[in-house]
Amino acid sequence: MISSVTPSVANNEANTAFGDLGTDLFLELLVAQLQNQNPMEPMDGAALLQQTSQLANVEALNELSELQSHIVGLGQFGAAAGMIGQTVTASDPIFGQIEGVVTGVRATASGPMLQIGGIEFSFDQVTSVALQGQTQPAVRQPATTSTDTSEGEA
Repeated sequence: MISSVTPSVANNEANTAFGDLGTDLFLELLVAQLQNQNPMEPMDGAALLQQTSQLANVEALNELSELQSHIVGLGQFGAAAGMIGQTVTASDPIFGQIEGVVTGVRATASGPMLQIGGIEFSFDQVTSVALQGQTQPAVRQPATTSTDTSEGEA
């Protein structure tokens, strides 16, 4: 399965809400607070319930973030696999501009890698895609207006 490909909005929201606290640190703080409370004046039950609820929300957001990342990765891999047999142009910092027919696709942790001949490059380096053998530019036909001169014909 493809691992995380892009940062998730849900994960960023969770980090902002808790000042970049991870769920492990949040849980450690909660346990420390419970261990060090005054037995004569225990923690307010409503506050404990609220903190537990916040922890559950953070964990749910993290799971949702992971699921979203997997879905994005699968979508990118599907799009990359759809390019097999098509002529693509890609911009690579080492090889410069690469153009050729995609012969294969490989899934990696950072996203799909396309193969042209012996060169492999990232899916996000693709700048254009065309069907193999399609070298003719699209020709735009002028719009025609039809005037109906036959009013009485059925």
